[in-house]
Amino acid sequence: MEIALVPAARATDAGFVAEVADLVDRVCADAESGLWRDGVARTDPAGVAATVAAGELVAAWLATPCDFVIYHKPL
Repeated sequence: MEIALVPAARATDAGFVAEVADLVDRVCADAESGLWRDGVARTDPAGVAATVAAGELVAAWLATPCDFVIYHKPL
């Protein structure tokens, strides 16, 4: 397993940011089931791209580029 800050250059990789946004929304929908209105997106590709560009996204992966992600904002 590799865990690293996602390089800011990935912010322009439309496929990557769309995959991360979809992953975050699916995980939140499952984890928050019954707490919020169904179908509400927690993020979108533009939000993910901004987070990546700011150097605030950590990702961990095995064989695929994005098995899970962690939002990291330096203090």
